[in-house]
Amino acid sequence: MTKSVLYSFIVVLILAVVVLWQQFYKPTKKAVMPYFNRPVTQFCINDICLSKSVDSWIVTNGSETQPADPDTAEGMVKSLESLTLNSVVSTDKDRLTDLGFMGQKVMVISSGNKKLEVGGNGANYDSTLVREPNGTTVYEVPFIWSSDALLNYDHWKNTRVTNLALYQIKKINDQIPDKDGKWKNEKWVEKVVHLSAISYLGTTIDSKQATKLFTIDQDGQPLTHLIIGKQLLNYKWQYWASIDQKNFYEITKSDYDLLTSV
Repeated sequence: MTKSVLYSFIVVLILAVVVLWQQFYKPTKKAVMPYFNRPVTQFCINDICLSKSVDSWIVTNGSETQPADPDTAEGMVKSLESLTLNSVVSTDKDRLTDLGFMGQKVMVISSGNKKLEVGGNGANYDSTLVREPNGTTVYEVPFIWSSDALLNYDHWKNTRVTNLALYQIKKINDQIPDKDGKWKNEKWVEKVVHLSAISYLGTTIDSKQATKLFTIDQDGQPLTHLIIGKQLLNYKWQYWASIDQKNFYEITKSDYDLLTSV
């Protein structure tokens, strides 16, 4: 066997080994699991806690409890359920102060048996730094978590009595849109489907003084029943509304007057 034939044979053998290696050896990457257990149905930011009850959220701060804003709660849940600790920023304990972890009041996010301490912003201010409690490894997560917002009880409160999709509304009481989808009392309809609240009044009220009932028929949804009323408190009228007769909210007099104008 000549040298050239031998060399050719060795090259072919090496190539065959490489092909077989690529075909049969498929290294697997270790999956990075979400840090918090899913589904997230309860979480706390320090003393403020949110929990899901059937299809609604409740926020509690000490002895205060009221419905939470569903979009705000679900937005936080989406972040928590996707959060992974795979982007390490530092393992140097001497940098913890500079990274925002040694302040007087540390923000702690918890869900189930897992907790995370929240530090400062990431380098580009489009992320947040976190660490496990008392840990020295600091991670970057792709969410902007401001303590000014998350530690503010008002941030989590529901401030809407109704928040319905106008294009899905087929009928409100005896009012229906025309063939072009236009409503005769457009401002009134918009107020019925987007009614803001001033404050939460609780779960009980003298509903015998209800002034008006609105039955709202939506495409593909069960009927929504909005009731409004007023009650005299300390020689002053208080105007209220509810969509489930379980949670009552104060509304403005101008909104009450508009709703009762039709």
